[in-house]
Amino acid sequence: MKTGRRITSGLLIVGVIASLSPVSIADAATAATKLTARVKGVAAGTQLLAVYTSGASARAKVSGGKATITLPKNVKASGKISLHLVNPNGSYGGSVSIGKTKGKKTTWYGSVSARPKKTTSLGTITYSAAQQYASTKAAGATASLPVTGTLKNASKAGKPAGAGRLGLAASKAVSSASLAKGDSIDWTWGVQAFAAAEQAAGGDLDGDGMPNTLDIDDDGDGFPDQLDQSAGKTGSKPTALYDAFSSLTTGVGSGQSAINYNILSQKYADPAELRKQLSILVDANFTLNTRVVAPFLTEVQNLSIRDAWIDCTGLAWCLTEDSGSTLDTFVSAPRILSWGDGNIKDYWKYAFRKDGQTTCSIYVPTSSTDGCKSVKWSEFTMHKMLTAAKANGGSMPANAPTWTDHTGGFGLYDAYHEYPAGKGANSSGFDLTANVQPRGYTKFLDNFKAGDVLTVKATMSDGTSTEISMTIAPFFVTAPTIFAYTPGGGAEATVDYLTAESCNGTDQPGCRLGSESRRVKVSAANPKLTVKFWRPQRLRIPGADDAIAGTDTYLDMGSLNYRVSGYSGDGGQWGYCFNTAVTISDTNGSTFAEVKADPQYSNSFDYYKDGSADAAPSAGRFVTAVFDFSKCKDISVTAGKNYTFRLDAAGEELFGGSRTNANQNFNITFTS
Repeated sequence: MKTGRRITSGLLIVGVIASLSPVSIADAATAATKLTARVKGVAAGTQLLAVYTSGASARAKVSGGKATITLPKNVKASGKISLHLVNPNGSYGGSVSIGKTKGKKTTWYGSVSARPKKTTSLGTITYSAAQQYASTKAAGATASLPVTGTLKNASKAGKPAGAGRLGLAASKAVSSASLAKGDSIDWTWGVQAFAAAEQAAGGDLDGDGMPNTLDIDDDGDGFPDQLDQSAGKTGSKPTALYDAFSSLTTGVGSGQSAINYNILSQKYADPAELRKQLSILVDANFTLNTRVVAPFLTEVQNLSIRDAWIDCTGLAWCLTEDSGSTLDTFVSAPRILSWGDGNIKDYWKYAFRKDGQTTCSIYVPTSSTDGCKSVKWSEFTMHKMLTAAKANGGSMPANAPTWTDHTGGFGLYDAYHEYPAGKGANSSGFDLTANVQPRGYTKFLDNFKAGDVLTVKATMSDGTSTEISMTIAPFFVTAPTIFAYTPGGGAEATVDYLTAESCNGTDQPGCRLGSESRRVKVSAANPKLTVKFWRPQRLRIPGADDAIAGTDTYLDMGSLNYRVSGYSGDGGQWGYCFNTAVTISDTNGSTFAEVKADPQYSNSFDYYKDGSADAAPSAGRFVTAVFDFSKCKDISVTAGKNYTFRLDAAGEELFGGSRTNANQNFNITFTS
């Protein structure tokens, strides 16, 4: 049975804003391949972004109505390059359609090919903020512009199908999960071929004008990639190789308030106050995750990554220093979280301080001299992290590559075994991983949005620099929340999240039903428990979610996978409830399909796939699940045993076995 190379939690690449990076990275001096354009209709600070089919990207600020992009030399200049605009606030602005007219007919394309070691003019690009796309026509001096990638779904004016929707298709008519390369899908707007070349990172799998790295629905089936049935092992998975996905952890009895719209909307009638309070709750429990593999940053064989960081210039939540003088204006610079298993976890210990050291090696938080694991995102790059670890006594794992290339240890995992991504002798490449917590307090939901563009930058082993841009997909702003329990043979009891349920006369989440102080009692002779819970929610995305009825700001998330696991409160290992131990249904008749664990992997688990679509939330729209603990693995159904169970709502399994997810813990005790 295959084991452990699977990473079960999402992690974000460590980094620093490029302009502040302590690492000196010169642009490839010999690179002379450039794209130049005049750009109209954009605000000051807009950037023009070029994305290769491989996924590698390059960008330049529009200044004086002009932009010149110098393309990296470690990707083929003659390859397909799509063009995009990034707004001054760091959000995705739209793609650029390139038109060529023959007679009275204009054909629209999504990509160009640069002329190696020369400057290729793109002509005048005109942006429409209202339509959220830009266009240029090859004529006159640009008539011979080499174009490629027909936009099959563009309007006559060149508007791509993904414009204004972050690439999310309006229909869920089909899924490409069963499609082989070259198969076709019959859409309302025509026949869409899934060519093998379009499955690459920067390809346009669904022909909507957005490359897979920026498209939140790269196969065009109407499901965001994080939740997409086709994003798993059996389907197309371009963006799953370097996606930005999220996790949100809550629990009854962990001192946290419940995070669900159906509770918060009752507590806060004013939408502005609800958004503020929800921002505070999400801010405290949210983690952003991303990963990337070296060979997708370059087309040159055998290159590895020496250093890496994130450029998120312009994004309101991506600061180098904490800002704001009041709680309502405070925004915290993102912190890197410690993580790792095996030898990798030692790098946190050695990078921050030596054994017995009383101060931190990299960053000393002003609030605590002991908080060495709260490191600001902008304080270091991977290179600095590893250098500090080595200086403090850390050593590389025996099976890691050479120290000088920094291709092992913190921030790097060996090959993703299910997707051999490397070039040449290095058939696997390297997977950079870490995790970060963006923080905004009351401003979290104002500052952190789907469609924000992150750029991972890296220095390769040959000294060249390269980068890859990706968008933040729709993410959890609430978690699944249990509001009623019924033990086997017993009566239903509700969890009152609105009034004081406490141990000492004050409202304390740690004293509500399902907390450690008030465990749900389940008979060992009849070890079944029925729970009713509300689905988690996300924010509605204007444009992308116009097909969903209503105007609700928050939407129940459909298409999620649900499972339950537990840990003994008396010590012991995690237990797991297989699908055979769970029955599940909901109030609107949605079906729940079984997703069985992959027998190849010891850490693959059963899930139930929710067949519902995203919809407006309501208290009467909930899910009912019955757990038979006698059928759960490693759960001891014995009177007096205490367990903490976790209800997970997760997306599809992505690169490295990670899933975008939200969860809630609850506590039980078995009685005689």
